[in-house]
Amino acid sequence: MSSVPNPHSELVGALYRDHRGWLLAWLRRNVACPSRAEDLSQDTFIRLLGRDELREPREPRAFLVAIAKGLLFDYFRRAALEQAY
Repeated sequence: MSSVPNPHSELVGALYRDHRGWLLAWLRRNVACPSRAEDLSQDTFIRLLGRDELREPREPRAFLVAIAKGLLFDYFRRAALEQAY
């Protein structure tokens, strides 16, 4: 089985290697569950791999936090909906 390489994998790999620990610590401060923080961290990088276009960000941490915040808002919105249900 052959797979097509992702054109962004090198950039995402560098962002992951250089900033994942920092992002995970940021998420752990904002989410009570360490497992959820891990999931959101992974989802942030998965989101990058799914982009059609990706340029190297000038401020990588701000860029990653912007993506993680969107995922965090989705998580909290879903949790509130489940709680209301």
